[in-house]
Amino acid sequence: MSTPVIERYDRLLASPAFHLTIIVILSGLVLFTTLQRGGLSGYDDAVYAEEGRQVLKTGNWTDVQFNGGVTYEYPPMFVWMEAASMSVFGINDAAAKLPSAVCGLLVVIVVYLIGCELFGAGLTAVVAAWV
Repeated sequence: MSTPVIERYDRLLASPAFHLTIIVILSGLVLFTTLQRGGLSGYDDAVYAEEGRQVLKTGNWTDVQFNGGVTYEYPPMFVWMEAASMSVFGINDAAAKLPSAVCGLLVVIVVYLIGCELFGAGLTAVVAAWV
């Protein structure tokens, strides 16, 4: 015989909102606590950070610049996200890495929601989000 408190607790543990909350908290800890560690890793990180810095320096959000020339190699949305992050948090490595961490967290949420649709809101969806 279970008490109302235990039944409420069991319902909470079985709810998809609880699973998603736990996944967001744990993923956020993994993604956001490492922003200050290390520098920009790799060529691409440094290029995008410099392009974001150039957007702030020139004020030109439509023509992304790198090495003194305008570049149209990639869609500018990510560079705009980096520039916005740098305008709020200053020009530093953590601000340059923040858009990637936010996008990573959004991917975890979307994969969890897809896992819920395909497999139900059980352990499989949680595992899918962590993969």
